[in-house]
Amino acid sequence: RMGIPSIGYTPHVADALQDQVFVQHSPADVSDGGAEETAYGLQCIENFLRGSDGSAIVPDLLYFNWGLHNLNTDPASNVPGQSGTVEEYLPSLVNITARIMDWATNDNSGRTAILFGLTSPEMCDVELDDEVQSLNQQALELMSEVGIPTVDLHAAVVDACGLSPQASCLGEEGGGCPEFRACSGFGNTGDARKNPVQIAEGY
Repeated sequence: RMGIPSIGYTPHVADALQDQVFVQHSPADVSDGGAEETAYGLQCIENFLRGSDGSAIVPDLLYFNWGLHNLNTDPASNVPGQSGTVEEYLPSLVNITARIMDWATNDNSGRTAILFGLTSPEMCDVELDDEVQSLNQQALELMSEVGIPTVDLHAAVVDACGLSPQASCLGEEGGGCPEFRACSGFGNTGDARKNPVQIAEGY
């Protein structure tokens, strides 16, 4: 039922930009993205802002996203560290964003740019995709308020595949369910060895 997980599109971003930047996923995970719902993300944000060995990092760009793990409408169905409710999404995202901005400005002396990715669509479930779009609107308003630019992954997938639900999307049958792969672009930020790109996401 998921959209595009960050762990799915990170390798494509890395391949597309291999001659320009070094792309690193945070947390260092190869299975499900790892950042989960916003409440968990807030608890673990200090770990996400470090390298996999715990060392301090100073990427040129930090791209982050939360959304698909906050689609529960019933708190009783929450699984801490895996899923949360739509009502819990924004309060924790506000605090996550504030910490990332402080980290980029103060810890990294303004050397790290920040970019937020709006969540990709739920291509198998219209009602869930309605929730995704609601969370995206909340995130868009927050990022606009604090001056963080956004990348609209939802619109990009809908432009390519059409509105949810879809029988196939981006070459995947079943609307790409439970997940499908896609790539979002970043600008040229220079030499790869000198310009790491950090992707910290709860997709």
